[in-house]
Amino acid sequence: MKLNKRIASGALALALVTPVVANAAEDTTYVTTTLPKAVTDKVVVDGKTYTKAQFQEALKQANKDYNEYLAAKAEADNLEESLKVAKDRYNKAYEAYKAEDLKTEDGKKVVKEKQTNFDIALENLNNKAKEELKKENFYYDGKSVSIVEDNTAKSEDLKEKEVNGKDGLATGEFDEAVDRAREAYKELKEAEKNADKPATDSEKYREYTAASYEKDRLQQQYDAAKAKADKAKKDSDTSFGALNAIAQAYNVIVEATNNGIAVVDKDQKPSDKEISAEQLAKLQKSIDKANETLKAVDLLKQFAPNTAKLNTAKLDALVAEQKATIAKAEAIIKGADKKVALISTAFAAEESKEDSKEEVTSEDVDALIKELDDNTDAINKEMENLDKQVKDEDEEKPADKDKDKKDEEKPADKEDKKDEDKKEDKKVEKTTVVEKSANKAAGSNAKTGIAGVAGVAGVLAAASVAYAASKKNN
Repeated sequence: MKLNKRIASGALALALVTPVVANAAEDTTYVTTTLPKAVTDKVVVDGKTYTKAQFQEALKQANKDYNEYLAAKAEADNLEESLKVAKDRYNKAYEAYKAEDLKTEDGKKVVKEKQTNFDIALENLNNKAKEELKKENFYYDGKSVSIVEDNTAKSEDLKEKEVNGKDGLATGEFDEAVDRAREAYKELKEAEKNADKPATDSEKYREYTAASYEKDRLQQQYDAAKAKADKAKKDSDTSFGALNAIAQAYNVIVEATNNGIAVVDKDQKPSDKEISAEQLAKLQKSIDKANETLKAVDLLKQFAPNTAKLNTAKLDALVAEQKATIAKAEAIIKGADKKVALISTAFAAEESKEDSKEEVTSEDVDALIKELDDNTDAINKEMENLDKQVKDEDEEKPADKDKDKKDEEKPADKEDKKDEDKKEDKKVEKTTVVEKSANKAAGSNAKTGIAGVAGVAGVLAAASVAYAASKKNN
């Protein structure tokens, strides 16, 4: 449980860096968005001069472009997921509508619905086609639908019209729009032919229409977001390429991370002299836990009087050691905030100023965290041990209470026959029994600390609340 000897015997100094994790699965990679020491004011490679200022500006631009790309990509990905849901809704609604055979008396209403359906499909197609199409460009021969120059011409004079999709569409996206328009036109012509026959009308059709609008709306939004993301990626690739050229000249690595573009020094590896922000957070957590435990010791002594009367020399020694360890840890936290060297006052008089300067390393902080945690565990175990001793003593003398009860029930004439020494002994026993019940009585109040098996847990809970309140007030 002892910290590295350098901390106890010398002055302390901190060399802190702010690391950025390049990959969640590779959290040991040393990266930083600040330029490493290897980047000098300028360097000449193959006759070309690169400067530190250029490196810094390129890094700034690359981070800006890359973060914009990440944001644009996230938006496009979200819309893509929404579009998948909308397409699934549309397909289900369309199949349900096609399978339906509910009849009404208004055949013309069916034609109107089919016309609306075709208008939706045609608008969707025109959003994806290079050239706008009209109803007159569709021809139905009773079996299939063709796209022609003019469907009002005689059948022998009909000419097929070539249609092409806009650039940038996903594979099959334009063909899907064409097929949908053809199917809608076919249904319209069939409805017109059967206008005098019973028509179809239901909630399923209205759901199909609503699903069609929603799918088309999201498709347009996704197309725009995808185009924006593609452009952002192109810009990011360009600025990253420029940055990488400078980085290679300085023999350092640049890479994309979840936090932006990071610079990795090829010659720098994780060192025991580098303390991470994560380590400092763990150290603070161990400090807080240690202080809670010390508060628990105070509560245990205050509200469990018989525990306090036991031999607490070991507990007191552990507490003293923990307080010293906490002082070291808090000095490191304070020094990290100020980024200054910490001087060990305990040994400053024995060592010269030059000899006493040493850095607090990552290894030192890990050792200090372990020492704090080990001390906390040892104090908790000792509190449990002391509480158990009190409980065991109470359980070893159950006859005392029965004896007292029987003595109280005896006739007065029998009590008179007992000598004065026995009376005194009985009084002592009764006093002892009552006193040893104090820990159990305290156990009924979870706010003040509890003795016994549940006691330590109760005391620790109360100590946690009390320590949190004191931190808030401070």
